[in-house]
Amino acid sequence: MFLCSDKLDKYQSMGENGQAVHISALQLRETLRLRKQHVIADTLAIPQINEHGNRIDWYAPFSGDIIPWSAATDSERQAALSQLEVSQAALRQLSEEQRRNTQPEQRLFGQLLEKALQFPDQQHVWLVAGKPVISFWGFVNAQQQSRLDPLDCLRTAAPLIPATTIPATTTAATVSMPSATTDAGINASTPPARHNVRRRLPVWLYWLLPLLLLLLLALLLLRGCVPGITIPLPGFSMKGPELPAINLNKPELPPASTTMEGTSLTMTASSISSVSGEISTAISANTDSGKLNIPQLGTPLSEGTLSEGTPPTQAPTAALDPSLSAASGAVNTTTGTQTPLSLPQEALAQGNTAFLNGRWHAGAGIQDGRTGKPLSLSYQIKGGKGEVRMVRGDGVSCKGVINALTRSGQLTINNEGEAQCTDGSVYQMPEILCTPGAKNIADCKGRYDANTLFPISMKQEASN
Repeated sequence: MFLCSDKLDKYQSMGENGQAVHISALQLRETLRLRKQHVIADTLAIPQINEHGNRIDWYAPFSGDIIPWSAATDSERQAALSQLEVSQAALRQLSEEQRRNTQPEQRLFGQLLEKALQFPDQQHVWLVAGKPVISFWGFVNAQQQSRLDPLDCLRTAAPLIPATTIPATTTAATVSMPSATTDAGINASTPPARHNVRRRLPVWLYWLLPLLLLLLLALLLLRGCVPGITIPLPGFSMKGPELPAINLNKPELPPASTTMEGTSLTMTASSISSVSGEISTAISANTDSGKLNIPQLGTPLSEGTLSEGTPPTQAPTAALDPSLSAASGAVNTTTGTQTPLSLPQEALAQGNTAFLNGRWHAGAGIQDGRTGKPLSLSYQIKGGKGEVRMVRGDGVSCKGVINALTRSGQLTINNEGEAQCTDGSVYQMPEILCTPGAKNIADCKGRYDANTLFPISMKQEASN
């Protein structure tokens, strides 16, 4: 059941070693279920990232009436908070056990579990069938730090008890008077108590004071807007210091000359004009020959392309870097007209994969571990064979061999081993499973293993 949806740039993703918590959400929830922690898994909503990777939807793991935390009663909140405290304690204990493990994968799993306890605020807690469910877990609000106790935002502050005033005891009742005559003398010499009468200002004076303040403010604003207007103050006469006039002669600059390796070069107006003409001619020639790679409008530059303080007008020069040029070229191949994948019934029945011939683009739910940006895959297929290619944000590309087949009414794209990257590393590409979907568009999913499935889109790129 749908809970909420929002843009990712409003929040700060928590993670460890470059791996975000929400990217591993399916693995974390499935591991909790395998460890018989069904109650904890049910408190974590299921995330669904859109194709562009900039928005995320959250769904409840079970059905029931949905009540926001702000609309719940005090008794419902108290019961839900008690259940969340029990789940939080169990999750912390499991995280500590995994972080003490000797295997790096288990230690990373324990660290991600600890970050999964964080969520932005109480607006992301829901009651589904009376049970608490947290959306945007593994996130905090942008420009904010994680809380020591993530559940602090759900606890209401204890009401302040007003201090009770203890009436002063009258000591006169305990003091015995020596005689009636003495008492009468004391009463005669004691003056009557005077009541303090507070004088109230006239009502019209309360209206006059704000008007005077507004008038003073208007005068100050007028003085700031028109420097020539002065407001004389009686009794004050201030003269500014008189400074002597300073006469500076303009320096005479010799002709500009630059010495390089013992050779003196003097630049004149005519030489500068000729040099600029040669540069513009060279740039236009390189542009026509396709040697100068300038990113198109709207194409995101790879992370690290612009150094801090570089003006935006210098951005196209960064494409001269060979590694960045390759990354920009890979991104540009995904633009243009794209046709969603459709599975012909005759091809599925005959086991024919000729409809896959061509170049395909897959928007997958995978993320660059260093930059946190979503990645995309490009497939080149012909006759059931082909290759898959991926370009990371730093310009490193990975390429692997794949094969496609139709069996049991579905299309399967398998990887023949791990993809090899240009920096010497390897990357495990996902397996793709497609079945006929609604509106003649294939319903495709990516799979890393039997327990990890995520939606994926397959679109054919227009041939040039």
